[in-house]
Amino acid sequence: MDFIKEKLNIWRNYGFEAKEIRFLEFSLAEYNAKVLINCLCIGIPIMFLLICIRSVALGFEKANVWPMVLAIIIFVYLLGSTKDLLKSRIRLKKHIHELTQIFIWTIYGMALYYDIMMRPGEINGMLCAIFIGMELIFAEYPENHLKMVLYAYLLTICVELLFEHGEIMVINLTNSLIAMLVGLYVSWNQSRDRFTILLYRYTEGSEEEQRVRTQMMLSQIRPHFIYNILASIQVLCLKDPQKAAGAVACFSSYLRGNMDAIGNENLVPFPYELAHVENYVTLERIRFGEKLKVCYEFEKGWDMDFDIPVLSLQPIVENAIKYGVGDKKGGGTVWISVRREGDSALVEIRDDGVGVDARNLNELPIRDDGKTHVGLHNVQARVKLMAGGSLEFFSKKDWGTIVTIKVPWRRKIHEYTGS
Repeated sequence: MDFIKEKLNIWRNYGFEAKEIRFLEFSLAEYNAKVLINCLCIGIPIMFLLICIRSVALGFEKANVWPMVLAIIIFVYLLGSTKDLLKSRIRLKKHIHELTQIFIWTIYGMALYYDIMMRPGEINGMLCAIFIGMELIFAEYPENHLKMVLYAYLLTICVELLFEHGEIMVINLTNSLIAMLVGLYVSWNQSRDRFTILLYRYTEGSEEEQRVRTQMMLSQIRPHFIYNILASIQVLCLKDPQKAAGAVACFSSYLRGNMDAIGNENLVPFPYELAHVENYVTLERIRFGEKLKVCYEFEKGWDMDFDIPVLSLQPIVENAIKYGVGDKKGGGTVWISVRREGDSALVEIRDDGVGVDARNLNELPIRDDGKTHVGLHNVQARVKLMAGGSLEFFSKKDWGTIVTIKVPWRRKIHEYTGS
């Protein structure tokens, strides 16, 4: 049973993990909308041309062009509706599937009419072509393709039973079945290629796209920790001006190195990133006093020669201190550990704070202040985008939180110009 489930999941998601392709829904909708517009722009003039040809060849009364006229009306409606949906991505994602289905069933209905009803007793070549073609035009999930062709085939059987009998009916149904199976096979491979391209564009994109996306994420994180540190110093100024002066000096050193790091779009050596965290922890210790303990655990005999995205540890440590240990009565401990695991480096930040019941970032609830955990999501995205690594999150209420960053450790250390 496990083998069958595994193969079924591979078929259902084109060999990808479901979480990998869930981000493609908007891209998929936009792709299908553009394909539909192209088909309609080609289909409308073709229908007019066919009406003219049949009317001249057979005479208007005998041409039976009413299905084509109806198709033109439907196509014009679909063209206007699709262009209108492109103005709103939310509406496009919700309704584009309905419009593509209307288009496909309109074409299929015409094929049924002209291939079986108008020409009983002949081989239904047009219908077979439609069976294959309607599966190849749009990028859909396999179950959607399967449902569509099964319904179409059942309708074909009903129409065949009404208008044809004997050997020709068996031949036509067999041809339609073969065309359906061929279409399913070809469409699965073709759609998988489309999904692969869309996934690549989403996760990788051009170098310029990566640069812009990285800068956007950094701009979201930058004020986040600066404002928190300034708030800590502000509180300290009221309690102990002498310690506040030392905190200002520490913050100045931290901020100088931090600003240099922000301008660096490359990965940075882990020791430099760790130095930023140590400065931040020093400031937070002044704020929390004995309530906050921070322990560093490093593998002996290893110089931690791996790269990591700039400003990737500090938001995690800040989250552990502020929302884990900070909310716990009596305080708590944050552990920062680094170790090797095969060809990867594992950086683990864990705390024994209040925690929440969440097995990953997507399960994190919105905080009481209404804010989301955008900082952690940004770090996760940058670790994947820039370092080819991963970020795992686990938290349990009244137990604590563990965040693990995994990156390749055999990487060339980029030149770092920080102070």
